[in-house]
Amino acid sequence: PIWQNGVVEVQDAGSQLLAAAGGGLSKGRKRGPDGEATKGRILDYCCGLGGKTVMLASALNGEYHITAADISTDAMRELPGRLKQTGLTSHVTLTTHPIPPSSHATFDLVFVDAPCSALGRLRRRTDNRFRYTPDEVRSYPPLQLSILTSAADYVRPGAILIYATCTMTPSENHEVVEQFLKTEIGSEFTPDPLSNGSWSDATLELILGKTDKLTGNEATLYPHLHGTDGFFVSRWKRKA
Repeated sequence: PIWQNGVVEVQDAGSQLLAAAGGGLSKGRKRGPDGEATKGRILDYCCGLGGKTVMLASALNGEYHITAADISTDAMRELPGRLKQTGLTSHVTLTTHPIPPSSHATFDLVFVDAPCSALGRLRRRTDNRFRYTPDEVRSYPPLQLSILTSAADYVRPGAILIYATCTMTPSENHEVVEQFLKTEIGSEFTPDPLSNGSWSDATLELILGKTDKLTGNEATLYPHLHGTDGFFVSRWKRKA
């Protein structure tokens, strides 16, 4: 009953940490002429079924409005129901790509949970190990780089870009970020520590059951080390 009433959402601990990487935004909120903080804007660029959207909307208590986007309404088919169930509908706008150019450089946080090989979820979907081929895994990095490069345009100066996947392959993670930083838009971003989000020792203790040496602006979570699905997350700040 508590799940049906929207009191709780069940998510992997790693997914919760990915959403926490986008925390710490209230410190950078803009203020209007009267000195009051204005409502911020978040773009969930590849929202899919909406797990990160729900986490972010819940954690930020309506202080930010979230635009949840994906390539089609079918990709977001479960999200309207999840938002209604959790009472978060008024905090989220659903849209499909392309997002209007007028929105370039206007968001306080752009979250890119990119399409990937999903090898970090093999413990839940063991049959996937027999379905993926090396060529299929190699097909993802060009797509991920294209998505990340496009998404970065929507980050306002001084704001945050998160790149994340549910896989542990370097070619889909750090190597994509390295290629992104060599692009024209990528040169405008600098590393921003995950601790500037909500990755405090208390959060790690609560979610992982321990504090781990997950420092810097990038981290990879492993099932055998952290008890989560496999994930990668990277946090960047656009130069003001």
